[in-house]
Amino acid sequence: MIYTITTNPSLDYTVETELIPGQVNRTESEVIYPGGKGINVSISLQRLGQETRALGFAAGRIGQTIRDLLDDLGCPHTLLELSGGGRETAAVTWDLSGIPEEGVWEGTFFVYAALPGEYRLGDGVTALAVLLDLGGAEMYDDVQKFVSKWSYVPQSGSPITEPEPFRYCTDLHFPIPADRSHLINRLRGMLPDRILCMGYNTNNQLVLAGFAPAEGQTGTGYLQGYVEVTWNIEAVLNSAAFGNMSTFTFEGAPVSNPGYNIRVNSNNTDLPDTANDTSEIQGVLNLTVTLYDVDLSSHTKTAANPANTTVNLFDYCVDPDRDGADGKDDRLTKSDWHQGQTTRYARTAEDDWKKGINKGHLLIFGDGLIHAGYWNKGAGAITDFGKANAGMMGIVESTLKDDYPVINTAQMNESIDGFSDITDYLLCGDHDPGGGEAYTSINPKNISETVQKQWNGSDSLDYLFDPAIAHDGKTSYTNVEGLFQLDPMGYYYYDMRQNFAEYDGDTNRFILYDAPAAQRTDNSYENGGFGDKRSVGNFLPFNTAEQVFDGVRDGRLYSSESIGGERDGRAARSEGLHQATDSLKDFFFLEQLDSKEKASISLNVALDGETHGNTYQNTMAKLQMNFAVEQTGSTTTTRSRRDSDRIYTVGSVQTGDQNQILLWSLLSLLFGLGFVGLAAVSLRRQKGGEDT
Repeated sequence: MIYTITTNPSLDYTVETELIPGQVNRTESEVIYPGGKGINVSISLQRLGQETRALGFAAGRIGQTIRDLLDDLGCPHTLLELSGGGRETAAVTWDLSGIPEEGVWEGTFFVYAALPGEYRLGDGVTALAVLLDLGGAEMYDDVQKFVSKWSYVPQSGSPITEPEPFRYCTDLHFPIPADRSHLINRLRGMLPDRILCMGYNTNNQLVLAGFAPAEGQTGTGYLQGYVEVTWNIEAVLNSAAFGNMSTFTFEGAPVSNPGYNIRVNSNNTDLPDTANDTSEIQGVLNLTVTLYDVDLSSHTKTAANPANTTVNLFDYCVDPDRDGADGKDDRLTKSDWHQGQTTRYARTAEDDWKKGINKGHLLIFGDGLIHAGYWNKGAGAITDFGKANAGMMGIVESTLKDDYPVINTAQMNESIDGFSDITDYLLCGDHDPGGGEAYTSINPKNISETVQKQWNGSDSLDYLFDPAIAHDGKTSYTNVEGLFQLDPMGYYYYDMRQNFAEYDGDTNRFILYDAPAAQRTDNSYENGGFGDKRSVGNFLPFNTAEQVFDGVRDGRLYSSESIGGERDGRAARSEGLHQATDSLKDFFFLEQLDSKEKASISLNVALDGETHGNTYQNTMAKLQMNFAVEQTGSTTTTRSRRDSDRIYTVGSVQTGDQNQILLWSLLSLLFGLGFVGLAAVSLRRQKGGEDT
């Protein structure tokens, strides 16, 4: 319990009005609050859930009004009654008619205040007036923060060049939509959305202004980090024609938080100090873009549909009210702030996830979840738990129930091994009413009581995978064709690492493209931190090819870096062992050696799995290499590779050394037979002696 004392409480009047010089100004609304330092503190504590009581003195009609208002606010109080009147405050209205509309920035003016209608000044009290002396000093509305030594962080795979000093250009290759608004949205996802720059941070003001420090950049002094950028795309495209090889020049502006103004200095250090940043001159953040149209229809693959095989496709959303509305996605709202192990973040709490596909179930989809249990929180690739485990093992039972997986309810009230290695694991329990935003919760376990109390009692996941079961936030597409291809061995397959699949609702078929698309983070973890590596290849069937491909490079589609995964703006892709896979299906010729010449063979293999660098992956792959040393001679055998027209002429195949292995083997066999014969003769003589 926290007690506050207010020796001189008051009623605070607040009125709203629009002050217009030279006109009569009238109030538009009025609000009355109980006031005084201690009372204000108790009201704030009560709203934060802290037990409190306001102590003090009150008198007469005003005192009773203060008590009544505190009761309305639910704030406990004990105010001793005094004789006499009480203190009351009132908002006044200023008459600005003495300030002319012109010349308002400089001069000396009297302005007068008027009391609300039920008040008047006492006899002998002079009028409420203030002498204003305007001008003579420089001032800014917002706090100014400067950044410099910047470069663009591209969103697309196209490089940004500087053909002329401080003039920046890029080429974008993608299917240009006929609709202008679609093109505007497409360019929003392709032009750089931030710059990498340097800025000086004091009292964390640079960060508060909107500067995002790069990894490892903290404290006071010069920091490297990122500032978001917006572009005048609409203004340019709404006044211009567009098509193949259209060229536009866009102007960028830094994004600042309210109350701040981030100013980007030009990279041209020869400019004067009074005209060298985005608040003073145009063209600091400039980008000239040339558009090249791409025909995606020439990059599709022929699909094969296996008999007796059914493909059902499901689209889930966690917030049906947001799904596709006004260009929004359906990611969960984050309405609950909590301190984590290192940082205070906005979190997704109970009221955010009790809807859509999550409604009534133990398995909760969403990011930033708290108060939902370890299983729903997830490990995180960079945690010790994530590096040692494939994921939250044991969520479902090992056998199906009525053809569908079921939640392992026998373990939902337990705690997984190694839970303390999960990021922010102390937020996995139920909300602690006395903890506020602190890093704490009550009874953390695999599935929290918060989730269990809204559970409908069914442990089956059939609501996810049975198209006959309708559910909020679920759309089912049945008997979808066109997903598979046929490999040279006669097997059907789909590999998102090789082919992007787009779902076409008009034909209920997939469209397969000859390249993968969408960024992944599973190739980015190395040496204890996220690097700049990304792999490509995601199954995002409800994205279109126009969204996920940024153009053609060397005749091949390449993926957008703004779709899928996390990104830091640096282009990086991994093709994996695609070429090696095909070549290693058959033998291939390495080298022909001269007489007495020696050679060694080494094979270096890197396995890029999909588990964020987890160490357990090392035990899940085996590699076998077969090779032969072939001696050339007059007797020949002809072999040919499937993917080549070359013919290799080889002699008899011999694996191992060439040191008369057969001869020594025959001699060893003869010696062995001899020893067996001697043993038999000795045994017979011994047996004969015993008989006599």
